[in-house]
Amino acid sequence: MEHQTKLRVAHLVDGMDGQDHLWGKERVVLLLMREQARSGRIDPRLITFSAGSLATTLAEDGFDSESLSAVRSHLFASTFGPLRRSLARRPVDVIHSHGYRANIVAKLLRLMNGMRGVKLISTCHGWDAMTPNLRFYNTIDRLTSPISDMTVVPDATMLASLPGIGRRRYVPNAVDERAPLLDPEPRGGDGPFVVGTLGRVTAHKGILEFLEVAKSCEDPSILFTVAGAGDLTQRVRDAGPNVRYLGYFTQSDAYLAGLDVYVQASRSEGLSLSLLEAMRAGKPIVATDVGGTTEALTDGDNALVIPSGKPAALRDALLTLRREPALAARLGANARSRFLSDFRIERQHQRYLDIYRSSRYVS
Repeated sequence: MEHQTKLRVAHLVDGMDGQDHLWGKERVVLLLMREQARSGRIDPRLITFSAGSLATTLAEDGFDSESLSAVRSHLFASTFGPLRRSLARRPVDVIHSHGYRANIVAKLLRLMNGMRGVKLISTCHGWDAMTPNLRFYNTIDRLTSPISDMTVVPDATMLASLPGIGRRRYVPNAVDERAPLLDPEPRGGDGPFVVGTLGRVTAHKGILEFLEVAKSCEDPSILFTVAGAGDLTQRVRDAGPNVRYLGYFTQSDAYLAGLDVYVQASRSEGLSLSLLEAMRAGKPIVATDVGGTTEALTDGDNALVIPSGKPAALRDALLTLRREPALAARLGANARSRFLSDFRIERQHQRYLDIYRSSRYVS
């Protein structure tokens, strides 16, 4: 297998559900597959449990994209047959599964001898514990990790949650540096100081804390903006005259170019792609000290890092950056430097290529 011109890699992705938007896991797969194809060393294809934005986007890009059309109520049982037939029609060297459902299905198929000779790489993009069902399935995903030839996590703190046996690796998320950056829109001296957040508009992303700061802020020159989609969208729309909801952005560059400060107020987080995009854009950042955020950011060096769930700390950090433009400029420049050194998509692709080539097949 190592002597083939290109490694044949099938990315198995769950959780599509016909959604209209791309979020963390799906965006990671999209960027990685594009880079793998660009490199000329991997022939990537996509297999999803059901149709959705990721499959549509990659198909439009010319990628081989297939939906198993699994019925959610019988998700695991209805997936095995279609997946086995797909692999028989189009053999691959590596199955790279993404998400707890895809990871579990791939492992069970291996136990049933459905992937003889195929390497199995499982990426755990995060273990959401918001419901008992999620906690159960994520526990199964963690405990069965030794069945994979390699288990990969994008947050180094997640490694401690995996069993002591089995091969595991930390590979941070990344974004593409080669896309052109948009210049910030020129503003007059009387223009607003724009702070913004980008992503799911939900409570665990810190939207309620963000809105609380906006409501209590006494500086009329600060404009609070929100981009994304989620169950708190209407609450953002109704928040007040100093809050603007700008919708979902397929490309974040246009939104980030208009910001003076990027805010990540999450209560829980992995290594956010939106955060990495803000670092790439050289934006001053205020972020909470959760999950993988502190692997990318250091308080006072390339961001202001604050405790989660503390609106007063968020407000104070924003006012500090409003008063101290030199500090804001230094933090933004350092954030971009850190991005360039550690979070470019080429580095992530190379790390996965090394894993595909070096992982031992577990019979």
